[in-house]
Amino acid sequence: MNSVGTFATATGVGVKPTKSYVYTNCEGPPLPITTYEQNNTNYTLQNKKTSTLKQLLAGDYFRHLGNIQNAKGDTPIKSTKMYDESTQDNILTKVTNNMHAANSRNITGAGLVQVLNAVIKNQILYPTTYANTTAEQIEQMEKK
Repeated sequence: MNSVGTFATATGVGVKPTKSYVYTNCEGPPLPITTYEQNNTNYTLQNKKTSTLKQLLAGDYFRHLGNIQNAKGDTPIKSTKMYDESTQDNILTKVTNNMHAANSRNITGAGLVQVLNAVIKNQILYPTTYANTTAEQIEQMEKK
């Protein structure tokens, strides 16, 4: 972990320990990371701060590349409670909301097809391309 902190410091990459987390399938001590102030320091390291990264359990959900998942490979399609206690809308909720919005407007058939292709189809394809989505979950989305 020290190497990650050193690399981030040397390259100017901002690491926010409060927004960072780690998952490991091995028991061990908490992982610390060292960061430094990066504003107006005239190329010197100032205000050293050591923080402990939050360790996730296998069932804790997190967002990675836009997908909500956990270490077990589960990819929920409904609203999900995240590791930080926040709630995230996922695919099914977003598709349902967008379909309600499209149905509430006076849109022609051709306009609805454009909305489906431009917004809703992509909202489903992007997160499900590499997701561990079951046939039942896909069927739920198709019904919306």
